[in-house]
Amino acid sequence: MSTITNPGADTFPCRPRRAALLLKAGRAAELLLAVVFLWAGVAKLMDPNEARRALYAVGFPLQSVTFIAYGAAFVDVLLGCLLVSNGLRRSWPAIAMAVVLAGYTGFLVVLMNTSDAPDCGCFGSSSSATAAEASWWPVARNGGLLGLCAIAAMTSFLQRRKLL
Repeated sequence: MSTITNPGADTFPCRPRRAALLLKAGRAAELLLAVVFLWAGVAKLMDPNEARRALYAVGFPLQSVTFIAYGAAFVDVLLGCLLVSNGLRRSWPAIAMAVVLAGYTGFLVVLMNTSDAPDCGCFGSSSSATAAEASWWPVARNGGLLGLCAIAAMTSFLQRRKLL
């Protein structure tokens, strides 16, 4: 008589301590990302003028900068809420955040290369330094946030596949 075994049960051997640590790191990354995105979105909604100035400085038409500024704020708040409510069940909110952060980082690089660059407006009027004065700090910050997106997405993926 043959016994039936689960062939996928031990495909990713992970010690219980390591699995618990990875889950905690993934949840911490999610919460930090959610706080940052919610903060940025609410700050842009409260004072969209900095974001509108930055969008106009890089060449967006004056008629569309208000729509884009409010759209970016809405996307930030939406992604922050989705990540909090998701709780490591799906990885797509973290992946969507990574895509948005990559777009914001590209925008920052373009803004840094414009003359008389205004504040980036990333966090409404709470951002004090202009993009030119802050040099590469906002780009490095976004790089760190992209790393957190990778941790959150990877942890969610591994947990969904029951590998953790």
